[in-house]
Amino acid sequence: MERDLTQLLEGTDFVGPEGVTVTGFTSDSRDVRDVRDGFVFIAVPGFRTDGHEYIPQAIDRGAAAIVLENMTDTQGVPTYQVPSSRRALSRIAAAWFDFPASQMKIIGITGTNGKTTITNILRTIFTTAGMNAASIGTLGYTIGEQFYPTTLTTPDAPELHERLAEMVEADTEIVAMEISSHALALERVVDIPVETAVFTNLGEDHYEFHNTREAYRAAKGNLFSRLPDSGHAVLNYDSPEYVWFVENCGGSVHSYSLQSQDADYYYRDYTADFTGGQGTVQTPYNEFEISTRLLGRYNLSNILAAIAVAEIHGVDISSIGEGVGSISHVAGRLELVETGDEFPRVYVDYAHTPDALESTLTEVVYLKNSTPEPAQVIVVFGCGGNRDKAKRPKMGAIAEKLADRVIVTSDNPRDENPLDIIEDIQSGMAREDTIIEPDREKAIYKALALSTPNDFVLIAGKGHEDYQIIGDDRIDFDDKVVVQQAIEDLQTP
Repeated sequence: MERDLTQLLEGTDFVGPEGVTVTGFTSDSRDVRDVRDGFVFIAVPGFRTDGHEYIPQAIDRGAAAIVLENMTDTQGVPTYQVPSSRRALSRIAAAWFDFPASQMKIIGITGTNGKTTITNILRTIFTTAGMNAASIGTLGYTIGEQFYPTTLTTPDAPELHERLAEMVEADTEIVAMEISSHALALERVVDIPVETAVFTNLGEDHYEFHNTREAYRAAKGNLFSRLPDSGHAVLNYDSPEYVWFVENCGGSVHSYSLQSQDADYYYRDYTADFTGGQGTVQTPYNEFEISTRLLGRYNLSNILAAIAVAEIHGVDISSIGEGVGSISHVAGRLELVETGDEFPRVYVDYAHTPDALESTLTEVVYLKNSTPEPAQVIVVFGCGGNRDKAKRPKMGAIAEKLADRVIVTSDNPRDENPLDIIEDIQSGMAREDTIIEPDREKAIYKALALSTPNDFVLIAGKGHEDYQIIGDDRIDFDDKVVVQQAIEDLQTP
């Protein structure tokens, strides 16, 4: 990186000799052993360890400069004291990869639920319209036809800018990316010039990190307050937070609604069934028919958000309709698992918050009530460990209110005892017929064994995930694979 660190990190206190030649950078304490001559080490305060503790090791391994928040003895190595190491990390990463985000149009999608679906719909619409589009999110990142996995909804700044640089190299024009509240609070995206921002909804999630709903909302609101005057905010008119976001955003406001025709984007009418949904969409510029194979009425709301963004960016209604109609499902989002005629309809969904579980279960109940045959809804779910405990009894209450049979099991217990998590869930439940099975695989088998071909089984919480975190172990576990194996085993005499 030829850039002058002193100029790059404006407003910093600099100590040490000038003329630093930089050959790389790192902030991950696990990479300290790999620091080579010429590397900048950014000491970032972490949740478990503080990067400042690893400064001596970085110096021993040849670090050319140290960036830190809290001044300490750096043995004469050029040192930059900054107000925020995370912000500095983002700036250095963006500069290292030549500010790739500024070379494309960036659309940021935030909210508790719906981010992944909208991101995927948008990439598909833009691609259908002949644009070179990419996406970043919970499912990974996609450049053209190439898909790559990632571990975070919004990657850390170094990985994020590296991926964006790859997109620039592939001549990408426009990027739809999920932006999590963590990414906003931890300043991962401060050097991403978002042109259009989408807000879906605000449920109960990540309170173990943000502590309060107001802090959670403020983190997401940061994406909108930073919009330039030329930017666009696409907001869910149906959300109770709509007015707050209107009052706290830059750029022009565009609203969408599944419930009110007072919004800019709405349906004149719509229907939803086992095959998907369809309706007449009204926009400020057009009225047209739309059809989708995505299940769930809430996906009609997600589609409206995507339509708004697409029109803002000049996509014609023909490409919008073709793009929306071409998507059969989004991985782990009310995804139907192939089971055959002898078993129930089984859906796998990422719902891991009270709002998401209620919305998804409501849709499954709606589908059940649309069938002429007697049927029951069976839900299998748990709650993640080391996460907001207050939502556990709420999810238990929602499950027993909406489902005919409830099986409480483990999700990703992490460092917590699964039985303690289940006890928290049960504290919000009153029914005595709830089945407790901490082993998630056994819980899925029980759900299928208890069901008839007319029934509906929802396996909630993990969705697209193909692993389970138990203690420090990350083991292979995919709800869809377990369902298919259970069906094979149950068919065996």
